[in-house]
Amino acid sequence: MRNSNTTESIAEQLAAAVAALREPPREVRETAEKLVIDIAGLCVAARGTDYVKSALDAWEAGGACFDASGSQSRCTVPSAASQTTSSISSS
Repeated sequence: MRNSNTTESIAEQLAAAVAALREPPREVRETAEKLVIDIAGLCVAARGTDYVKSALDAWEAGGACFDASGSQSRCTVPSAASQTTSSISSS
């Protein structure tokens, strides 16, 4: 059951439950394989859409970034996420 205090997604919870199994049942493995293939197909089908192009443009575009001290710099989404992860890990 999902704890309302956690930020884990349903996919993360499902992956953790399957990974915890010593030997997942055949049905679990088959379903996981089908889900991976389905998700890959959706990604390929969506790659040319305006939504994905906009998301990629936003990902690559630089923007204002503020660190914990309030200093501002320009950074991309990946570097901002990396800075956030680093500051969370070090606390």
